[in-house]
Amino acid sequence: MHTVTKILVVFAAILAVLLAALTMAYSVNSSKVVDDYRAAQDRENAARNQANNLVADAGTKLAAKEAELQELKNSFAHLENQIRTLAAEKSDLTRRAQSAEGDRDRDRAALALMAASNDTQASLIKNYSDEVTRLREGQLAANREKIQLEDRINDLEGQLEVAVANTRALQEQLVEVQRTLQATGGVRVGDTAAAGDPVAPTFQVAGRVTQVSKDVSGRDAATINLGTNNRIKENMQLSIFRGEKFIGHLVIVRTDLQSSLGVVQYRGGTQPVQAGDEVKSLASR
Repeated sequence: MHTVTKILVVFAAILAVLLAALTMAYSVNSSKVVDDYRAAQDRENAARNQANNLVADAGTKLAAKEAELQELKNSFAHLENQIRTLAAEKSDLTRRAQSAEGDRDRDRAALALMAASNDTQASLIKNYSDEVTRLREGQLAANREKIQLEDRINDLEGQLEVAVANTRALQEQLVEVQRTLQATGGVRVGDTAAAGDPVAPTFQVAGRVTQVSKDVSGRDAATINLGTNNRIKENMQLSIFRGEKFIGHLVIVRTDLQSSLGVVQYRGGTQPVQAGDEVKSLASR
């Protein structure tokens, strides 16, 4: 036989052996294969069911997620609306804050102006008060000076009245002395006094009022601490002073050795005579 044929016969024998072995194996394992196939189908059906269940569950979850996503979209839209509202409110609040700052700056400027105005008013009031005080003090000083001048004028008027009265009395006394000299041939001046108008002494007189009373006609009368020992005579006219202020005249009506009584003659508006007032003559002034 040809070699190739031999080889082919050998291969055919081998294949027959293998086929026989496979046939035997198939016959042995056919029930197992069927069972495995059925089990595989069951597993496939179970896998399909599970897959369907998973798909259904996934669909449910997907629907839930889509609903959740829609809800989130709605929430996002709501939040966007809130953001826009808040942005508008922020813009409005910013505008109000700027307006409030402007009002605050204006208020501060007004307060500063009011403070400056108050300071100015306080300064004006203080200056006015100081000026009023100075004017008041000046007025008081002027009033005091006026009162002092009026007192001085009254004193000078009193002194003038005293001087005029003493001058007139001296003139009258001189005339009387001349008459006396002509009648008696010469008598010392001041030793006698004729009846009639009061005469002023030609010598210094300095005494005080010791007592004030009333005469029978209601006139003020004064007792002085000077008498005939001091050359005081009846109808002699003396002047009464309280300090520098002229009170009036005192005309002697009765004399003793150490005291005399006289009638007070006031010169309008003067104060009444008092114990302690001074009694003087023109010569002592």
